[in-house]
Amino acid sequence: MKKFLARYLATPLLLVSFLLAYKSLSDDLYRMALIPALLPAGLYMGYAFPPAVVLFNATGLVLLLFTISHQWTGAVVGSGFMLMSAVIIPFYFQRQRKFEKEEFARHYEPLSSELSVLQEHVDTIKTELKSFEQEIERISNLYVLGRELVEHVEIEEVLDKLQRILLHRPGVESVAIFSWEKGNWKSLQFSRPEEKDRWVEFVRNHKYLSTEKEPLLMPPPEWLDKNAMVFWPVRMDKTLLASIFLVTEPVAALRQIEEGSIFLPQIALGLIRTRLFAEVKERSRNDSLTALYRRGYFIERFETEIKRAERYKSSFSLLMMDIDHFKKVNDTYGHLAGDEVLRILAKLFTRYVRPGDLLGRYGGEEFIVLLHMVTPFEAREIATDIKRAVSRHEFAAQESAFRVTISIGISHYPADGKSCDELLSAADQALYRVKAAGRNGILEFNSLPGAGAAPAAP
Repeated sequence: MKKFLARYLATPLLLVSFLLAYKSLSDDLYRMALIPALLPAGLYMGYAFPPAVVLFNATGLVLLLFTISHQWTGAVVGSGFMLMSAVIIPFYFQRQRKFEKEEFARHYEPLSSELSVLQEHVDTIKTELKSFEQEIERISNLYVLGRELVEHVEIEEVLDKLQRILLHRPGVESVAIFSWEKGNWKSLQFSRPEEKDRWVEFVRNHKYLSTEKEPLLMPPPEWLDKNAMVFWPVRMDKTLLASIFLVTEPVAALRQIEEGSIFLPQIALGLIRTRLFAEVKERSRNDSLTALYRRGYFIERFETEIKRAERYKSSFSLLMMDIDHFKKVNDTYGHLAGDEVLRILAKLFTRYVRPGDLLGRYGGEEFIVLLHMVTPFEAREIATDIKRAVSRHEFAAQESAFRVTISIGISHYPADGKSCDELLSAADQALYRVKAAGRNGILEFNSLPGAGAAPAAP
């Protein structure tokens, strides 16, 4: 760069120096001899400043023409020489341009190769960045879906939400969900209910899946045609909670395995929440001693049954049962023996009522039964069987044997009342009359004097 700048500035300086030298010569012959020196000087300066060639050559021609006008022969010869010398100027610049191109190519090609390599690296980085962005978005979506999943606490809601989430994943065609309970698979949810029996048979023959800890690709059974099958074991720590089978397109199978590793902890958390909620709910509605319904929950169900009976014009009966002289059992044999009596009688009552009937613990030693779709005669028969079974059962405590009896009051819907309070009051009044008459008996409200009117609320 410095060399180029020096030549660029030297062009006018050299030309001025030449003109001073030319002027200092008094003899025209010497001046004629000096003029041709302008041509090589211009060519030299042209490397840095190409117009210098024209400038120096033009100066030489002007000096030749006006130096010694009376010496035409010398002027003509000198002019011809300068003009002939000027012929080489285009070839000179052509060579110079070729040289510059070669120099440029020599320096540019390595840079161009490096630029191509860098461009390839940039393209690769862009592709990887796009892939990372898509992966981050996919993981974020799974996290959001998992967060939505754990917002539910009812098992039915969780399973429905989980099924919808999985069926919206790319390539997933159907879903089957099983829980692992007491060493066996229990069916929970099927997106294609018609395949339930096949799935049940499949998991029955593949119990070894309970030992798997990571998502895996499994050989699909024949009835899945050409689809692939992905297995997700749902675990919390080392405990197996459930399993999920995804029937998916073959090209999407590996992706479902990857997503399973991300999504499974959220699914496990959702299932744990439902189990804890179910346990809490079970404890809140069931009596801890007898495992029967608590009074509050029984009343809720009772009111629902009244609405159903009213809608479908059906009938039912209510049994109010009380253990006779239960305080004497506690005082004689202790409260532990009394608790054991309550537990045993609860199991006995359960054996004598039908599936679907409601059975609850109404108070300390009081029990209540709602018998669906029975006639008054059938209700009395069931009450009689229960009373007889209780009186025959022998209890043991403190190396002694004893028996207990129960009193039962009965009310019927809709004859004895159409509301919860009316029916409870009717059964309670019938029970009170039995106890007043000596206990160990059965009495219906409609057999009491004046029972035609609706009973007063308790």
